[in-house]
Amino acid sequence: MCLGAGVLGLVVFACIERRVAAGGGEPLFSPRVLAAPGLLVTAATLLLIMASFGGWLFAMAIHLQGELGYSALHAGTQFLPMGIMFAAAGLYWERIPKQWHARMIPLGLVLGAAALGWLAVLLRDGADLGPAALFAFAALGLGSGLAFSPLMTRALSTVPMALAADASGILVTSVQMGVVVGIATFGSVFFALAPTSASGALVVVHLMGAGTSLTAAALAAIAVHRTRP
Repeated sequence: MCLGAGVLGLVVFACIERRVAAGGGEPLFSPRVLAAPGLLVTAATLLLIMASFGGWLFAMAIHLQGELGYSALHAGTQFLPMGIMFAAAGLYWERIPKQWHARMIPLGLVLGAAALGWLAVLLRDGADLGPAALFAFAALGLGSGLAFSPLMTRALSTVPMALAADASGILVTSVQMGVVVGIATFGSVFFALAPTSASGALVVVHLMGAGTSLTAAALAAIAVHRTRP
């Protein structure tokens, strides 16, 4: 219900912004920025990426500390392979040959979806994390990193300099909304199923994340097409 109210609030906000702009006022962002090629589909893609990433991260951390009995420090260190690969991909993706960039973005999200599916299989019986699971964590970080920064960069490159701040604000807000929606949605499903089967709840969360990542990959392909130089 709260998420539905949020969508309604977003619609009301958009209508108010249009009215302010039409009346010669100064809206929070210029309506002209919405016409930038691929901006809205990129915002939707980033929202889905972060919903999957944030929701999975939340449920996984709860599972590690609750079901497996890890300390907060021990649980946190398990995500290091993912964080390192995400950071490395985000920092060095421009070194990849430019002709591969367009395909790299959706394929990175497919890699992330595959990693989540693999984790669902590895952890389906409540197993402890092993080398294979940590490798899957690293693959998830790599795939997400190869998609996130390049996608945002491509979208902003199509926006006139005068509207760059507005476009950046929309994309960053989509990222933040994605984390909130992901934690609320994935967390609600996890806590609803965990009393019956903690490992089963975790499998469902992983499959939800994989499905969300595949949807993001499809949207990313559209965004890439619309932001072609």
